[in-house]
Amino acid sequence: MHELLPLDQRLRRVRRRLSEIAVWEVRERAPVGPWTFDGAAIELGALWPERRGVHRFAGGRFASPWPLAETRLALDVGGESLLKIHYAGGLVRQLGLDPHHNLFPLEEGVGELAVEAVARRAFGQWIAEPRLMRAELRRLEGELAGFTRLAGAAVDLAAAIGEHEAAPLLIEAVETALSMLRWPTLTAEVLGRESPFARGYGDREEIPTLWPVKPLPEGARASIGPAHASLAAALAALKTAFPPRGAVALVGHAHLDTAWLWPIEETRRKVIRTFA
Repeated sequence: MHELLPLDQRLRRVRRRLSEIAVWEVRERAPVGPWTFDGAAIELGALWPERRGVHRFAGGRFASPWPLAETRLALDVGGESLLKIHYAGGLVRQLGLDPHHNLFPLEEGVGELAVEAVARRAFGQWIAEPRLMRAELRRLEGELAGFTRLAGAAVDLAAAIGEHEAAPLLIEAVETALSMLRWPTLTAEVLGRESPFARGYGDREEIPTLWPVKPLPEGARASIGPAHASLAAALAALKTAFPPRGAVALVGHAHLDTAWLWPIEETRRKVIRTFA
């Protein structure tokens, strides 16, 4: 579709377009709370009253009004943490919570959250101003999330194989699918969705959010299925044209230094967070 552009420019173009599409993946939001910090009330967005040491957030109650398959818990308490989900049915689930693991599916629609947190980043650096940044349920646009995940994988594969003759064909398959989306373009619809490319400009100014978040129009939602089907068919055809050679093994991995930029007490906590 854009053969006159070199491969790297086509990759940048399609990745930018995908990121602009992906900002519509969240259909609705619902707050989770209220919260306490070591037993005292804390508001969303507030700094931790105390930075050093281990701290406990509690009281994050939730009740999802949406189907579980479409619901995700989005949480950011401001540091590396161990999250415990106490479901109303009695199940308790432990999960590692950090900047790279902060969006979770739920196994029941009602429950309460408890978090044990330290004001550190993944490699042990102290966080100067830890805050309770995010605590909400999100209803996802399920079809859109599936489409962007598949398209993103195809683009990543094209980047990984570089000059292989299949790379431009992968990008073309994604571009063709994107062209089938009937996406919102009206100012009032788009401004409520914060593009990652616009976020950097807004950081320079304190501008309140004046534009309400509009849901994805039904016409746009209806166009996702055909676009996804087109991409899946194109990828299936490419698998036939380029038969597999060899195999790729995907293996979960965690690297952990037992004594590095933290004391042994933090090592013990980090082992639990990592395996959770």
